Amino acid sequence: MKNIILSIFLLLVVSCAVNPYYNFYKDQTNGADLSTLPNVILTNEEPKIFEGANIDSDSQKMMENGFVSIGYSSFNAGAVSSDKAIIHAKNIKAEVVIVYSEYTNTVSGSIPLTLPNTETSTTKTSGNLWGVGSYNETSTTTTNKSKTYDIPYSVNRYNYFASFWVKIKELTFGINFRSLENDERRLIGSNKGVKITVVINNSPAFMSDIFAGDILKQIGAIEIINTESVSQALQNYKGKTVNVTIWRDGEVLSKSVNLNN
Repeated sequence: MKNIILSIFLLLVVSCAVNPYYNFYKDQTNGADLSTLPNVILTNEEPKIFEGANIDSDSQKMMENGFVSIGYSSFNAGAVSSDKAIIHAKNIKAEVVIVYSEYTNTVSGSIPLTLPNTETSTTKTSGNLWGVGSYNETSTTTTNKSKTYDIPYSVNRYNYFASFWVKIKELTFGINFRSLENDERRLIGSNKGVKITVVINNSPAFMSDIFAGDILKQIGAIEIINTESVSQALQNYKGKTVNVTIWRDGEVLSKSVNLNN
């Protein structure tokens, strides 16, 4: 009976047959084979796992250290071993996985469990038969019944989130960027430019004291209109030293940058 109750409890906590980090995984690579991507650095080492504190700040630090997110998992469940996050990270060739968990609620109740209950009764009879002598008889009767038990349970549930990361090769400039939002266009008085969101450590942009939050206006002779302009300029000037114009806190600054190939 004790073993049956324990088995039911374990099934309620987590099923060993499934991996929620796989079941609820959202791929951010459009199904790409990472081994075919020229800028991705894959490793044969066991994935590293870290317990995250803040998704936004942790993601910023990972990107600054030259990592890119390839996907994430998000789900609510009972206790889930972090080993399952490592297993999934290994399957998708991630080098780092950062996991987050937050208690949400406790689910309590009971499960009816019906077990067979066999009852055996014994009847003894005795007496005297005239002319024969005394007699003693024993008869056994077995009755098959069942009994239902209410098995109580209480399971803590959590919101889980995990991000999966791979290392990338050195970029030409070493920045992440996005299109300008309306308030940023109004702030600089122009519709042209892109917002730098990440500067990778020790990259050409980092070494030239370009910061996240700067607005990129020009690379060499190419004016930056939008994100496509950046790609064109970096293709033209990769491997060269070029003047880069940025807008920062109301000032227009010029930086000399040694771009990577």
